[in-house]
Amino acid sequence: LQQPQKAQIQGAIEDKAAENDNENDSENWRTEEDAPHRYTAKCAELESAFLQLASPQDSDDGACDSSSPWTPLVTVNKPYPITVQGHVSKPFCFRITFFAPTVPGTAFDLLADILRRPEWDELTESTRIIEKLGQ
Repeated sequence: LQQPQKAQIQGAIEDKAAENDNENDSENWRTEEDAPHRYTAKCAELESAFLQLASPQDSDDGACDSSSPWTPLVTVNKPYPITVQGHVSKPFCFRITFFAPTVPGTAFDLLADILRRPEWDELTESTRIIEKLGQ
């Protein structure tokens, strides 16, 4: 065999060996789409912290009991009841409870849509989605 033919044959053998290695590794191979997102591990922890802060630990009239970590800051009753509470040990941590004259699903859809936040939050000029973490 001439030198160019030997190189072609050697190249074909190496390519076939690489294919076999890739097939054997395919069980252990994960694509970026299959890999968990870097924030996924934090989601359960963040959800737990949020629910702990958001859970009502006071009476229905908005008054906090002595074991509550929230202290009332502002209460307005007209046109709809709104209460702003501050966390006792966390500065700049607030909880706002209010009555909205709508069904819960409609209120959730409005508040959860980050692109619509400027419609109801006068402190927000604009919003955009930087990265989606799921479907």
